[in-house]
Amino acid sequence: MADDDPVVQEYPIILNTLADEKLYLLQFPGVGKDRNVKDVSNVRIKTESRILEVDEEIEEKGDNYDRNRASKWKNSNIITYKGNINDDTNYLIGTFVKDQLNIAKVDVKCQLRPNLKYIDVNDMEVNQDLHMKRQEMKSKETKTVQMTVKSADDTAPKYSGALQSFRKSEIEPFKNLSYHPENSAESWSKASQVFPSMS
Repeated sequence: MADDDPVVQEYPIILNTLADEKLYLLQFPGVGKDRNVKDVSNVRIKTESRILEVDEEIEEKGDNYDRNRASKWKNSNIITYKGNINDDTNYLIGTFVKDQLNIAKVDVKCQLRPNLKYIDVNDMEVNQDLHMKRQEMKSKETKTVQMTVKSADDTAPKYSGALQSFRKSEIEPFKNLSYHPENSAESWSKASQVFPSMS
């Protein structure tokens, strides 16, 4: 049976770890394989809410730029990708260095999808008139008043778990992270920390 699947080559494997840092794997499932997310202008994180956002600038003359839609959506030349941080991952990354397979464990993965906030803002503005009309109609309707009793120390509003988490994530400020292009000296320096044998 062993002869049916012979060993053709053996390589020593070196497992590398980062002492005080985590290795993130960022996935962009909505981006075609023929396009890379590369013109990143900002990366930010909410550590408690476990939210990550990445801003990518869009070249006005590029294939991904629509001037008519940009005008409608406040002339935005930025796509914001947003995702939830997930540290339940079994991914590894690796590279060959001097006939040795160097691998490192991915600590966190995050699937980032377009978060078109400027579209949301535009929709909110378009629907403001409808909302105001609905409020006016409601104010003319007969209302039923429900009385409730609460204790003296029960002054804070109560929210469901999902709503409470949402409010918490909205309140938490973002922390900006440093970003360096993939072929920059800073990126190669960081890669040599993940795989020391590269240096």
